[in-house]
Amino acid sequence: MQQLNRKILIALMSLPATALADICPDNPPAVKHYSKTYSCPAATVSTEGEKYVDDSWDCFSLVPIKSESVSYSNEKNKGVLPAVNSLLPGTEQDFKNRTWIVSDVQCADKNKVTVLYWSGGNCKDCEHKVQYRFSADGKLKEAKLK
Repeated sequence: MQQLNRKILIALMSLPATALADICPDNPPAVKHYSKTYSCPAATVSTEGEKYVDDSWDCFSLVPIKSESVSYSNEKNKGVLPAVNSLLPGTEQDFKNRTWIVSDVQCADKNKVTVLYWSGGNCKDCEHKVQYRFSADGKLKEAKLK
């Protein structure tokens, strides 16, 4: 009887792993291109990237986005905004290789834009605000974590 109970227990314990293996495909899901624009007095912030098209993305990533680039433009200049990974302190090594996506852009004032980035999950360090400050001639002057 004990041997039968052990076999049943082992079978029950292996069910979630078996079910998960059936849900996740062998290859990453297909992606589609997207872009979004946020207009502020200091600059227009543009995001462009690839997002997964089906629900199996969580087998391959912490966020539903495969990749994203963030750029700015204004009347005088344009360029790529520094990535969150390049601004993180050494104490946040676990977050340096994550895909950070824009979840919101706030127009701070005539020369500042604050971008809220998310890297998946529900934790204190899964979100970061970065304030970008532009000079009078429209060049990116500073990028700092808030």
